Amino acid sequence: MQIENNTNKCAERFFDVLHAYVVLGRPNEAEPYPLPKGYISYSELLRQGMELMVVGHEFGHFNAGHLGDAAWRSMRMLSEAEIYKSHQQEFEADLWGCVLTLQAMSRKGYDSALSFIGLDLFFSAMVLSERYRSLLSGIRDEHFEEDESESHPSFGARQAFLREAIKHIGGIKEHTASIQALCQFYDGALEHLWKISVRT
Repeated sequence: MQIENNTNKCAERFFDVLHAYVVLGRPNEAEPYPLPKGYISYSELLRQGMELMVVGHEFGHFNAGHLGDAAWRSMRMLSEAEIYKSHQQEFEADLWGCVLTLQAMSRKGYDSALSFIGLDLFFSAMVLSERYRSLLSGIRDEHFEEDESESHPSFGARQAFLREAIKHIGGIKEHTASIQALCQFYDGALEHLWKISVRT
């Protein structure tokens, strides 16, 4: 309802931070927005989930032994098989990042759905950034298709992979329904916010 009515100028704030990140390369250039008290702890939970995912992903590369051939790969063009291997390694590191994030958040007393949503929103934010970049280059929104690089699969593919993978992780799979429901809610809210923001 607040998104639809835009009573708190959420569409403008959303657009402001997206523009600051994509165009200026500095999200801190967006106008500061002090959160109402009731939202501070929830915002902190989301931020922690995002940060833990990024750190956990990089630790996952180290733990899985991916870093040994990184220098060699960077010195030459990647063949198709090597691209596939590189993508596999990103998915593997994402899974490590996901598990480590969920464990860390669980130790703080958060349930699985709330623990997962922060890391999931990281991927949503990156997809929205690519979508905005595409729009700025003149590609109509309905024709947006996220690209993958030689070394990395698309953010959307990585997000879809993790949403499927958590269904098979012991201790988490019994929370799949609540995780999916929360992801579906956020997908809908972000899509609605996107449509209002690009319209204004």
